Amino acid sequence: MSFGLGESMPLVVFDMDGTLTHTTNVDDALLVAAICEVMGVPTFDSDWSNYPHATDGGICQEVSRRFRDCEPTTGEIERIQKHFFALLREHASGPAGIREVAGAAEFIRLLQSRGFAVSLATGAWRESARIKLFASGLQHLIEGDCAIPAAYADESISRAGISQLSIRRAGFDPDCPESIVYVGDGVWDAQTSAALGLGFVGVRVEGDETRLRAAGAREIIHGYEDPESVLGCIERELRESQRQ
Repeated sequence: MSFGLGESMPLVVFDMDGTLTHTTNVDDALLVAAICEVMGVPTFDSDWSNYPHATDGGICQEVSRRFRDCEPTTGEIERIQKHFFALLREHASGPAGIREVAGAAEFIRLLQSRGFAVSLATGAWRESARIKLFASGLQHLIEGDCAIPAAYADESISRAGISQLSIRRAGFDPDCPESIVYVGDGVWDAQTSAALGLGFVGVRVEGDETRLRAAGAREIIHGYEDPESVLGCIERELRESQRQ
């Protein structure tokens, strides 16, 4: 499927952690550590599907409510961010580093060459996203002439709000979702896509597909090293959305 100037250009919205970067586990662990340090709470559930909002800010809010029965203060959020970003930079500069999901950058270039618009919608704060994208060699996605539209957890506490903002920045209307596909690895990504009426392609680089399937994912990829196959998943979701 390719799109000429007279045809409707579709949009593919990408999540980041676990979708473009191998950062899900380390990101979870370091955010938990930063919140525990600043809020003085014990370690807590890091299955974000159990939270109202699977975003950095939403997690801070819910942990504070559960353990302290109050909202986190602006000062606490700033201290959590400072500590979290420092932990991420330390990890990124260490031997394990932060890696791109193999083929992600090349696949985005392929999409653009085939007439697709692309944007980023992440539940991470802007600075943590920047650290991870730079460390994994994907900095061109958010800086420079090739930067794609992006939205972050600084701008909305909800995944839906972040996604809608990313869609608008790409020049699309969230209320006309038939030409939009979301690509993400989390149950919350599938749920957000369903709530907004978007097509959805699940990503499961490692581990079991069961939870994504249960959340409604019809198409699941295991990386981008077979780009034509991934493109086929996106095209099928577009056709499905247009039939509905």
